[in-house]
Amino acid sequence: MLMHPKTTGIIACCGSECRGGYISRAVAARIVNQLRATQVVTLSLPRLLIGTINEKNFSLNHPTITLDGCAKACARKAVEKYCIKPIIGINIGDIIGEQEALAKVNVQADPTHRCSNEIEKVSGIVTHVLDSLAAMYEKAEAVQKNNCDQGTCECGCGGSSCGCGCESGSEGVSASDQQISETNTNGIVIYTKTGCPFCAKVLQEYREKGISFQEVNTSVHAWAKKLCNDKYGADKVPIIVKDGVAIQIGDIDGKG
Repeated sequence: MLMHPKTTGIIACCGSECRGGYISRAVAARIVNQLRATQVVTLSLPRLLIGTINEKNFSLNHPTITLDGCAKACARKAVEKYCIKPIIGINIGDIIGEQEALAKVNVQADPTHRCSNEIEKVSGIVTHVLDSLAAMYEKAEAVQKNNCDQGTCECGCGGSSCGCGCESGSEGVSASDQQISETNTNGIVIYTKTGCPFCAKVLQEYREKGISFQEVNTSVHAWAKKLCNDKYGADKVPIIVKDGVAIQIGDIDGKG
């Protein structure tokens, strides 16, 4: 059974001189202190590595997102080695460009002001990831509660009572939802999945440009995941469909 965690964890890398490392820590602080204060907790990478038992068990107690400043992915690798695999690993270089992420930063020369646009952009992407995870947990809990109320499991596992431990029920969708999405051939549909930073980046760019679109989450809608495989020949997201034709698979660099 998929349970909604009380808080999600964020661990940022500790790069002190590169632009990506600075941004990763600034974003973590902004989310924890301002944007999602009641939903997120954070721990520094050094404390994860050399801290107390409770600190080392951080990602066991909190589903964890890692924020890395560059492709070296120190935070993600540390969590994987000493704890468990993070639910989402985000590389700042994938968002602002690896060369920009590796650029030197003089922390004495007011870098916050010069990195403010990047901090704002990455913060928006991370909060979207957090919100999509929260929505997934809430949907799974609602499905589980409904099954328990009915005294039967409708996830397809064949169980006769709730608590089967299977999560496939969270992908259910009504026929009307499917019809609305699949017949919207006169606009833009963006297929995403829960926790995908590349998807969040594309959605943010479209909103900034004022382009109307419909988002369909393949983690929530099983039919949409099948459609992307069968019709567009890809399980990589985002998939951007305009007037019924896929115009982009993955982000602008093909990642997803």
